[in-house]
Amino acid sequence: MAIFRPGQSSDDGELMIVETPVFNYTNPGINVGGPPGDFYADGGFRFINVTVPAGTITSAKITFRAGATNAAVCNLRIKGHDVNNSATFSTWGDFVTRVRTTEFVNWTPTAWVATSDYDTPDISTIIQEIVDRPGWVSGNNLTIFAEHVSGLMRYIRSYDGDTVNCARLEIIATPPGPTRVMRHMKWFSGGTFQGFWLGWR
Repeated sequence: MAIFRPGQSSDDGELMIVETPVFNYTNPGINVGGPPGDFYADGGFRFINVTVPAGTITSAKITFRAGATNAAVCNLRIKGHDVNNSATFSTWGDFVTRVRTTEFVNWTPTAWVATSDYDTPDISTIIQEIVDRPGWVSGNNLTIFAEHVSGLMRYIRSYDGDTVNCARLEIIATPPGPTRVMRHMKWFSGGTFQGFWLGWR
């Protein structure tokens, strides 16, 4: 199991969808969902140095620290940034034009109590899509989006509000097994001699 976090202020933030969208990554918290009125917010979370090799993602989730108490219904959709090595955020245009993964997970969070931690559902399919990219390299950076679908908001502690208890991505992965090859009638697995080949049975 490995846990990853944002590494700087611009690694997490909220896009407020109003008449002119506004992206902010310096607030102590990040809104996701739709408050009363004619606007809503999407959140983005970039995790740095994700040391996960290509292989099978057994499970993955994000743990968020609640920045406020809220029991209203909130429906979100989680997606990933479909790129080999995700850059830190800059502007609202940069946020909205990032290509999302085909895989997504819908999430209806339970009621939140301020300063408590809450986990997303399993997002291993999203992580798998990213690490399966031909250009993925263990140690690259990876971004996950929490996008508004319907309902009201949740307020998440950001990197600026809490560098330790900001968004935490937990991944459990099974690396690919060693390749078995035969050289001069000898079996090798992962470069280690396994025995002699005596013929098919």
